[in-house]
Amino acid sequence: MKLNLPILLFILFKVQPFSAQEPIKIAIIGGGIAGVSAAHHILELTENVHITVFEKKLELGGNARTIEVENNFGNLVSIDAGAQYFKDELWANYIALLKAYNLYNENPIFAFDGSAVIENDLDDKPDFISPNGLKLRGGKFGDAMQFLKFFNAARKVYDGKIEYAPTVGAWVDKLKLKDDFKKKVAIPFLASTLGTTVQQVKICSTKDIVKLFASQKALKKSEFKAFGHGMGLLIQNIGKQLEKNGVVIFRNAEVKHIHLTNEKFILEYNETENLFDFVVFAAHPYQVAKITSNEPEFEEITRVLNEFEYFQASIIFHRDTNFIALDGSSFMNVKTSKESNNVLSSTMNLGVVNPEWKGLFKSWMTEQQLELVKTNGMFIHRETFHHPLITPEFHSHLLSLKNLTNELTNIYFAGGWSEGLETQETATNSGKKAAEKVKVFLEAKMN
Repeated sequence: MKLNLPILLFILFKVQPFSAQEPIKIAIIGGGIAGVSAAHHILELTENVHITVFEKKLELGGNARTIEVENNFGNLVSIDAGAQYFKDELWANYIALLKAYNLYNENPIFAFDGSAVIENDLDDKPDFISPNGLKLRGGKFGDAMQFLKFFNAARKVYDGKIEYAPTVGAWVDKLKLKDDFKKKVAIPFLASTLGTTVQQVKICSTKDIVKLFASQKALKKSEFKAFGHGMGLLIQNIGKQLEKNGVVIFRNAEVKHIHLTNEKFILEYNETENLFDFVVFAAHPYQVAKITSNEPEFEEITRVLNEFEYFQASIIFHRDTNFIALDGSSFMNVKTSKESNNVLSSTMNLGVVNPEWKGLFKSWMTEQQLELVKTNGMFIHRETFHHPLITPEFHSHLLSLKNLTNELTNIYFAGGWSEGLETQETATNSGKKAAEKVKVFLEAKMN
C-alpha cells in the first residue's frame, strides 16, 4: 500500500508526542519561595519546557533572607530575617518541597513553645504572661481565663462557625472581654503576630489575622519549629538543584518591562530582551505594577496592582536584653506604651528556640528604640520588608485581579500574598497553582 506523502506528513506531525515539539519558554519573575516552587512544579509536568527564573537580588530567597551572626560562643550561626517558623500540620506543601530536594531531614530542626509576655513601659509587672500548659508561670489566673475566652472566639472565626466583624478592631471591640484586657493584651498581641502597629492591625481582616495563632484548639501545646540552617539558604540550595535539572536562573537580573506581541511576551532585563510563551509573576503587586505599567494591554491589571496597601516591617537583630522579659523564658516579648497603647517593640528571644542562638534577639521596634540599641552597641543587622496589608479591601482587589487574569491563558500571579496571608506554605501553594495553569496552557498547545 502506497501512502500519499502529504497525508503521511500530517499523521507524523499530528501524532508525535508533545515532547518532540519546540519547548515552551516560561519566565518566572521572582526567585523567592513562590518562584522556586513554580519552577519545581512546572518541571514536574514535562521536559518540554524551558524555564528561566529572574531574581533581582544577588541570591534567591525573596523575603527569606538568611544572615550569618556570631553567637555568644564566638561561632557563626545562620538566622532568617524573614519567615522562619512553621508547623508540620499546616506547612505540608512547603515541607514536601524541601523533602523533594533532601533539605528537610538533613537540616537541624528545633521545636519550641509559642510563649509570650506583654508588658508596658511604666509598670513593674507584665500585663500578661502566657501559661505554659496548665502552669501560670507567674501570670494571673483571671488574665489566663480572659485569654482563653479570646482564643476560643478566634478559633470560632478560624473555623467559620460564627458571624464576626470584618476588621480586627471592630471584632475585638465586640468581644465579651474586659476593656482593659482588650486594650493592653488582645490588640498588642495581634499587632505583634503580624509585626505591625496597633493602628494598622485594627483595619486588617479578622479572618486572616486569626490564622496566625488560632489554627489549633485551645489548651493544646502550641509547638513551632525552626530550621537551623536558615530558610533563605534552603531556597538557594533548591535553586542550585533546579539549575542542574535545566532551569536557567538569572541572579542580579531585574525585569524592567514586559510587552505583549503576537500572544507572546518580550521581557526587558539588564539591557537585554527575550521572548517567552508564559510568564509567572512571583513578586509583590507593587513590583509587578512597575513591570506592566508600559504595556497597554495590562492597563487595567496595573491599576488593580496599584490598589494594594502595604506596611513596612523592619526586622532588627541585636543583643539588647532590655527587650525581653526578666526571666528570659518567653519566645515573644511585647513592649507597649502605657500612655498610648502603641506597640514599642515585639522581640523574638531566639535562645528559646536554639541554644546556639542564646543572647540573640530578632525585633520589630520603633526608630527611637533602634537608635538606643545602636547607642548601646548592641545592634547587629537590619532588614526591611514591605508586605501587603491584609484588609477586607485587599481581598476585593485580589478578586478583581483574578477575574482580570482568568481569561488570559499565559500569565499567572504567584506569591504568598496571592493566597491571602503570606507564609512559606501559601507561597509554595501559589507556585503549585502556577504550574496547574501552565499545564492547562500546555494541553491547549497540544490540541
